[in-house]
Amino acid sequence: MHEVLLVPLTDREEPLEATIWLISHDDSRPFTSRDARAMQRIAAFVVEGLRLAAAGRAARAEAERAVLEMRELEHRVKNAVAMSGALLRRELRHLDQPEVQQAVSAATRQLDALTALQTLDGDSDACALIERVVVSLLSDHPTCAATSTSRRPSCRRRRYVSSACSSPNY
Repeated sequence: MHEVLLVPLTDREEPLEATIWLISHDDSRPFTSRDARAMQRIAAFVVEGLRLAAAGRAARAEAERAVLEMRELEHRVKNAVAMSGALLRRELRHLDQPEVQQAVSAATRQLDALTALQTLDGDSDACALIERVVVSLLSDHPTCAATSTSRRPSCRRRRYVSSACSSPNY
């Protein structure tokens, strides 16, 4: 070993990370100031790479924390919706007025639809689920519930959902 060139890996904001060691085993060519500048530029790239790697680790940790918080929030919302639906179904058994029964029944179906949509994920048949939910929600709608012999027009929303789900984009 004839000569050693040490280049510190330093960052203005962080303490010393490491050092690059260059060792010459040939005494016919000593290190020059040009060699030192080239190694300093390489050291700056290495430091930036270390900084980016640390930022990536921090971002991944933050994303994992956000996912956990979102799952907890989804769970709490599902519990609240389920409890509301259970309370409505319980009250429905004790109602005597048909108009009130119909309104509470419609609200129960809306909560059930919300619950069904909350369970929607990338693995399920989204269009089939959405179509069932829309048809269920619109079953009380006077236009959509009308029979084909009625003078009322047929439900355009139901046809729209069916045609949208059969498109190649879904």
